[in-house]
Amino acid sequence: MLVCTLNAYSQQQSFFMELGGSFRKTKSTSNMTFSENTVTKAPKIVARLGYAVSAHSVLGLAYNWSNQKMTSQSSIVNDYQRRYNQSEAKLVENTYGLFYRYYLMPLGEKRWNVFADINPGYFRQQQDTKAISMSTDVNGEVMARSETNSTVKWTGLDMDLGTGISYRLTHGLSAQLSLRSIANVKYVKNSWSAASENKGDTFFELFDQPLSNTYLSMTYQF
Repeated sequence: MLVCTLNAYSQQQSFFMELGGSFRKTKSTSNMTFSENTVTKAPKIVARLGYAVSAHSVLGLAYNWSNQKMTSQSSIVNDYQRRYNQSEAKLVENTYGLFYRYYLMPLGEKRWNVFADINPGYFRQQQDTKAISMSTDVNGEVMARSETNSTVKWTGLDMDLGTGISYRLTHGLSAQLSLRSIANVKYVKNSWSAASENKGDTFFELFDQPLSNTYLSMTYQF
């Protein structure tokens, strides 16, 4: 009996891998007093490597990467001049941390399972913005032109609570749908404030666009 119990316990202790992500694209157009087109693309990659510390839970390392790019073009045309504006903003984020996930049913016992997890981590963000503005007269002669470039960086700590659903495809291999940012606490420091003034800000949010933070992934236990 003791040998069987030890064997069952050892079989539950397994390594856990997860790889997934999402891609979101939005487009908006305005034709009121001026014409404007904005396109946003936001790919995301999520990776997890952990160890099943019990039949229900997994503990391990987590990594998130996202790259949001927003491009905007606008123009104003009247009887005197034509003005064109174009901007591009790219926000890249890397997050390194830990995760603890608890499954309602023992891992691998049922095809369907639900889970909740908590993910503390350290993040680095960088936003690069480029903007061009040009004005011409009705004959196309350039009256004014300007170009600006800027870079802003943030660092901080992040604590995220999420949930999800899992479906076992074969032995050890499952597909998951994860819903992030149900609750989130974030401590942020920026790069433009003086060191003596940059004490950071703390934000607490509930249901911070959880549908936009949803992603699909595959998990494998071995």
